Amino acid sequence: MLQFTPAKAAASVLLLIFQTIQTIQTNKHDCHRLARRCLSLLVDMRDQLADNWDAAPPSLIKAMKKFEETLQEIYEFMKLAAEQKWGKRFMRKTTIENAIADYNAALDDAARAFQIATLINIHLAVGDATPNKGEAVSAPTTVSVGSRRTEVVQQSATLPPYTSSRTEVMTDVQVLTASPAPTRSATTTSVAITSRSNSSGQSTRSALSPLSSIDLIDLSSPASTDFDCAEVDSPRMLISFGSVEEELLETIDEGDREEETVINEHHGFNRYHQSQFRMKGKSRTIKEGWWAGALEGDINGQKSVMLRYEGERKSAVKRFIRDVKVLQNVYHPNLPQLVGYSNDETPTPFILLANVQTRLPQALLLDSLKNASLARCAQLLLQFYRDTLDAALYYQRQLNLSDSKLQDYVETASYRIDMEQSVIMGLPPPEIDGVVSWRNYGVAHSIRNIYLKLLPNDGLLPKQPVDTSDESTSIEMQSRLNHLTVLARMILPSLDNVSIVRERLHKLLGNMHDEYDDEEEPLEIQPMSLRQIRHAAISIGAHQATWHENTGIPPNKFSVGDLGYIPKGDGEQMDWSNFVAICNVLTEDTAKFEVSSVAGAKQGGWHNGRHQWDELASFELPGGVHGWTIVVPPEADYTVDVVHSTEIVRVPDAWRYLLDAGKDLAKKHGVQPEDLILITRAGTDQRFKIRDLRQVQYWSASHAPAIRGFHQPQFGGHHFHHGQGMGFGGHGQFGHQPFGSQAGDPRRLVPGQDLAPKIFYLFTSSKKDHEPYFSLTPMHTPRPSNEKPPQLNPSVVRCFASLDMTWGFLNYVQLHAEDFTE
Repeated sequence: MLQFTPAKAAASVLLLIFQTIQTIQTNKHDCHRLARRCLSLLVDMRDQLADNWDAAPPSLIKAMKKFEETLQEIYEFMKLAAEQKWGKRFMRKTTIENAIADYNAALDDAARAFQIATLINIHLAVGDATPNKGEAVSAPTTVSVGSRRTEVVQQSATLPPYTSSRTEVMTDVQVLTASPAPTRSATTTSVAITSRSNSSGQSTRSALSPLSSIDLIDLSSPASTDFDCAEVDSPRMLISFGSVEEELLETIDEGDREEETVINEHHGFNRYHQSQFRMKGKSRTIKEGWWAGALEGDINGQKSVMLRYEGERKSAVKRFIRDVKVLQNVYHPNLPQLVGYSNDETPTPFILLANVQTRLPQALLLDSLKNASLARCAQLLLQFYRDTLDAALYYQRQLNLSDSKLQDYVETASYRIDMEQSVIMGLPPPEIDGVVSWRNYGVAHSIRNIYLKLLPNDGLLPKQPVDTSDESTSIEMQSRLNHLTVLARMILPSLDNVSIVRERLHKLLGNMHDEYDDEEEPLEIQPMSLRQIRHAAISIGAHQATWHENTGIPPNKFSVGDLGYIPKGDGEQMDWSNFVAICNVLTEDTAKFEVSSVAGAKQGGWHNGRHQWDELASFELPGGVHGWTIVVPPEADYTVDVVHSTEIVRVPDAWRYLLDAGKDLAKKHGVQPEDLILITRAGTDQRFKIRDLRQVQYWSASHAPAIRGFHQPQFGGHHFHHGQGMGFGGHGQFGHQPFGSQAGDPRRLVPGQDLAPKIFYLFTSSKKDHEPYFSLTPMHTPRPSNEKPPQLNPSVVRCFASLDMTWGFLNYVQLHAEDFTE
């Protein structure tokens, strides 16, 4: 082959092409692949012709000449592009890509020329080997096809009678045509087996040697995996052109030899060129998440969405192949539906999805809040939650994901809503594949957070149905938003057990009396009223949230069970001082609720430069009085908060009572049922101030006694060092802390001081007629209501301890007007 001038000339031009590619930056990947296709074609010619270049037919030499001309055009094009400035190449990027596609087509033409020449030679050889009718054949004939020689035995024109039951019929040569998919076709020509008699009259069987199989490689598509994955670093794959071979090997070794990643299994999905996609005239481009850059249009008359993978080529192809392989293996109504994807001739890879006309969940929810009922909004959230959970669990099974990795995917995925108002969970970003995370909650909690964050203020529990300080939102919209937020927090499950979560969803979606069966779970959600949704939530114990207020509430004014309303003024202000009590459902025995009393206290002060709180333990005394033990070291400054409350144990019972009796009670008292308020928790918060008046004395530095073995005093087994324990010491930046010295403090205490901690007892109660007080003894002495308890004498106990302030708070339930409509 070294002396075969056409092949050597083609190899020399190919060497120049590889050298030119090293100076190209833009479209370097496509140019390199084009050159490797040329190299693969030369390698195939070397394998077919071997050492028989002198026997090459004229048609093959002509095809080689055409191939050389194509290589020369490619070289001149690449050389011209490489000499241009970067800015000009960037502006002509599309033109260059189109030119590369044209040269791929020209290379296809050259490849077909080789195929046609080979096929013609095969037909001619077979035709010469076939005897004409009535013509005697007496001598063997040798037929040359490429590098293979076949000896054909010529026989007499008069053939013996047919006696064999097995005959191999010559097969037609398969004609290769252009195909969008890479193929390797093998064409085999066989010669029939005949039977003849020898000189002894015995019948002998002789077989004409079949022509060896000739592999014809389809070069009609640049996407052929035979060329995309061709290894050029093996010496046996190189053409033996002497020094040209060595230079070509060195050039390829120095070039970009990254292994191309291709999709080998298509699983029946179609592949398209971007020219086949027709974009919609007013298609809005999605800007964020996995769906970013998606364009609506149609492909072959079918509506679809194109998702392009732009950016740096290597990264884009990697993301493209990852998503295609994932979507090939998932098929779920709430996951992206793959229609097809780009072929290898497309400059920018893309996928086509069947999910058209999608929108953000926030947009649909806001539109529903404006135009639909609260019940419909709640059902939408339940539907989104259920569908996302089903899609996530299916995704986990298909891809064999761990629970933690599934939550990574769920929390980072992008969500869209299609035309049928079904949620579509996009794929997570590729970088999440390498993330390792740990959580103390399950996938249900992750999904719950996703849909709570669709609501205002990220779904945090609002204090009241209407926030009068918000002037940007109408009263009606505030009421709808806040009621929906409270309802969503109650009906969206967050349990770790997925089976229990599914059972709850089954009941919340209107199947209260049916047992949950995953295989028979209805896909369509039956319309429900807000009243029905609340009853479903109450029945499973999920309706626990309440409204609450702790501003402007007089202490001891409200009691658990109070039922009433607040008259609406011009600005619809909720002034609790104007609360009109209709009755108390507990004292009048119109309702039965389990009620409990709760007391708690905490002590706060500065510690090591920061303020912290510690819980205080209580001891309960007769008459509903609670005692609290407080230890006060010297120079301490404490704040003590004591909370007393009475509350209904099962809050869902209060919601049910209003749902069932609210309409009749409102009619009886001449108010609207949505204005009725039922108090479920009432209490007081009392704040006390305690400050020790003792001043700790230290020796000055010049008068400190040098007593060996002198130690700081200890009291009751406790060290009261500066910065340790609760309270303030000195009068530094953070106020007072308990006395003492830090490690290494040279100061020494003056002996003889009263530095023992003081112990006081605080007595409080939730009753309105009880006045809290401090005492030096742990025994509470009941007194008449008109008699004030004794107060501590600061001059005696060297400490101030008194009540600083008291305020009230309450929790209540109040329904929406829609709760009373059927």
